[in-house]
Amino acid sequence: MENARWWHIRDFRAGLVLQGRAAFSAAVDDADSLADLPVVRRMADGAGWLGCEALLYAPRTAYRQVTGDVDAFDTAMAPYARPPAPPRGEPRDLPRLTAMFPD
Repeated sequence: MENARWWHIRDFRAGLVLQGRAAFSAAVDDADSLADLPVVRRMADGAGWLGCEALLYAPRTAYRQVTGDVDAFDTAMAPYARPPAPPRGEPRDLPRLTAMFPD
């Protein structure tokens, strides 16, 4: 998976976290439930983005503020900074999202 695409996935995931526990849990259980979120409906109209890059930096920033060091944080997090496994399933498994984003 190319780095830019991986970054967009991480950004999207951070934005989903900010939608709240109920929305996040619903998306984990049924990804097609994302179609219920107003921001996703705006995305389908080309007028929104469910992402929050700043949230991705929060743990590193907090660690630096507490310890004054980020190298140890970066070293500890390095094993987890890899792309996820490829998505499972077919577009037909997400009928509402597929209809909203046909390309």
